[in-house]
Amino acid sequence: MSGRAMSGMLLAEIRRWPRSGAWIVPLLGLAFGTVQVVIVRATGATTGWNSLIAGAVMWATSLSGPAAALLLALVHIRERRARGGGAWWRPGSPVTAGLCRMLVCAVVVAFTNLLVLAPAAVIGRLAAPATFPTARLLALAGALTLGAIVLYPVLELLAAHWGTAAVLILAAVWTLAGVLTAEHPQWMLIPPAWPVRAVLPLLGTHANGIALAPDDPLTVESPTTALLLTAATLLILLVVHLLAGRILHRPHSQARPAAPQSAQRQAREVPAATASFAPLPAGPVRRTRPPLLLGQPGSLRRTPLSWLIPAGLVLQLGVVLLWRSPGYAEGFAELVLVPVGAVLLGIIGWTSTRDAWPAIAITRHRLGRIMLARLLTLEVVLTFTVLIAGLLTLATGADPGRTLRAALLSLAVGWMLLVAAFWLTVRWSPGLTAAVNGIGLIVSLVLGAGALATSLWPYAPWAWAHTPASLGRTTTALIAMAALLLGTAVTPLVASALRRPR
Repeated sequence: MSGRAMSGMLLAEIRRWPRSGAWIVPLLGLAFGTVQVVIVRATGATTGWNSLIAGAVMWATSLSGPAAALLLALVHIRERRARGGGAWWRPGSPVTAGLCRMLVCAVVVAFTNLLVLAPAAVIGRLAAPATFPTARLLALAGALTLGAIVLYPVLELLAAHWGTAAVLILAAVWTLAGVLTAEHPQWMLIPPAWPVRAVLPLLGTHANGIALAPDDPLTVESPTTALLLTAATLLILLVVHLLAGRILHRPHSQARPAAPQSAQRQAREVPAATASFAPLPAGPVRRTRPPLLLGQPGSLRRTPLSWLIPAGLVLQLGVVLLWRSPGYAEGFAELVLVPVGAVLLGIIGWTSTRDAWPAIAITRHRLGRIMLARLLTLEVVLTFTVLIAGLLTLATGADPGRTLRAALLSLAVGWMLLVAAFWLTVRWSPGLTAAVNGIGLIVSLVLGAGALATSLWPYAPWAWAHTPASLGRTTTALIAMAALLLGTAVTPLVASALRRPR
């Protein structure tokens, strides 16, 4: 394709962005940076440049890659809903369109990383205007951007052929592997470790957020090696993407022609085709009443839940085998697996039904019963996940009493998040649901775990399954009842939204 045609496709991609829901990702980055700076000031930590920049460690090690993947997934959701805006039927290479899409998304990712660092830069500028580390901040933003987009060639193909869930899960697994192996002695042989390793000297922290000691080798290590390895990985994946794209998007003129049909087969098929135009027998139209609960598992059979739940449990097993610590196992299950799983269940629970909803809504079942059957089926899936995660946690030697209380809280909090995510998806969009819960999860990870959790955990509902489990039976019962009541209170809003879904 000529350079003029590619520039035209690039301009077309840019013009799609003003009304794109993917703008929620840069706002998510700005919200994270602002909350992090507020927490640094609230905890009484020094407002020096080292502590302000180190506050971005959670974004750098846990959220930068998934946020970039979410951005690309939201763009693909926009394309599917708008059917490409008519561009699918125009003369143009899908491979070139994908390259333009990745380029624009990479620019937005760089802008997002700058927004993450902007609040710290403003506060630091006010506190110490004479020592503004421009080079360090720009290098950190560049390293974050390169590490976040390194999987874009693979994620672009996954988003086009497998959907949003595959993109987010691959990004999460890659990020988790990078955090676990970034400080391994053989980190140069582990590709997921390279993006995380590159930002650690610039942040001045370990991968777990602890500040580097003055004599730590990471304080004097140059991020150049890790950045070059990450850039080489991006180039290799880009070449693979171009080759795979030409195979997957082969022009129709190269497709194998259909075999000619025999005269006898055509003679048999013509009457069968014309028979469909025969008038139907007269009579009243009867609304069917199919099984309500029995049909729910079948509708979820070909959704990402078939491998999404096993993937989450495999991650839980990995945490158990790597650390063999009850604290890590409980923290991952209660702060990550349950809230993220409940939100994804709510999103997939509606997106897998949205296209068939006009036919479902005209059955003889009441709308409230259909909604309740759907939500209860999703809660059963979450119950299975919580049960397996609890057994894996007990394998690390955790307290059985606390594990039981955490399981009860997980089911109640999961119900609350599940219903809320289902309502947001029906009323607005999956992208908005993911963004709102992403912000809430970030805030809850900060306020609901660690030193701040002793007094601020009530303001972190996404983390209600963690801290209250250690505070006794009374607190557990109160929080579980509150979560159940909140989730049940949202169900009328779900029923109202189902009458006019978006």
